[in-house]
This record gives sequence, structure tokens and C-alpha cells, in this order.
Amino acid sequence: MIEEDKELIMTFLENCYSSKVINDQLSMQEERMYSVLWKLEDTLSTESQRKLYLELDSLLSEVLSLTKWKYFEYGENAGEIHEGAFVWKNPFKKETA
Repeated sequence: MIEEDKELIMTFLENCYSSKVINDQLSMQEERMYSVLWKLEDTLSTESQRKLYLELDSLLSEVLSLTKWKYFEYGENAGEIHEGAFVWKNPFKKETA
């Protein structure tokens, strides 16, 4: 797939998440994470704390974007990997004891 097509698809998906057309576990946890982060922002009192907060907020956004892009690339290449070649624990499934 060409880069422009990937960007178009990722933009479409991001718009779906932003407008809540897609409201899955990832989007709900991301929303929850930012809600907690914004509550933290309200507790900061010094300029150095706010600066550190903005740096953390920016890094989290960047990591999420990079992760989504990387998983899109993994999905694109999934046809080349035999089922069962890798066994990974699903991070979205909560195990009960």
C-alpha cells in the first residue's frame, strides 16, 4: 500500500474515533487516560510542573500515534505471517484469577 493511502486511512480512522463513530476499548481507555491527565493538570501550581506536564502530554500523544501507525503496518503485513507463529497475550483481555 502506498504511503498516501495509509495516511488517508489513518486520518479516516482518527476522524471516526474523534467523532465517536468508533467507540471501542482503545478509544475509551484513551479518553479515560486523558481525563485523568487533565485532572492532574488542574493540581499543578508551578511553572516547572506545568512545563513537565505539557512535555508528558505531548509524549503520550506521540507514543499513541506512533503505536497506532505501527499496528496498522503490522496489520498490513499480517498476511505474511503464519497463524500460530507468534503467541502474544492480548492486552485487551482481562484475566481473572
